Order: sequence, then structure tokens, then C-alpha cells
Amino acid sequence: MLIGLILVVFGVLFSPFFYGHGFLAILGGLCAGFGVSYLLWRTR
Repeated sequence: MLIGLILVVFGVLFSPFFYGHGFLAILGGLCAGFGVSYLLWRTR
């Protein structure tokens, strides 16, 4: 569960920060998406 929260926080913080850098923004978005799905899977 902690892993999911860390991924969500990382994705949310780093996506806007690296907005000009396409690859890192995509990576942050993927981390956020994976973290959210992981949290939903764990809490179900």
C-alpha cells in the first residue's frame, strides 16, 4: 500500500514539474496511474 502511495505522489509531483520534458512527464504519469490502480487493487 505504501508503494502505491509513493508512486501516486511521485507521479503527481513530477508530471507538472517535467512538463517540458516529454519522456519524464510520461514516466510520472505512468507512475501515478500505476499507483492509483495498485491502491484500488489493494483496498478492494
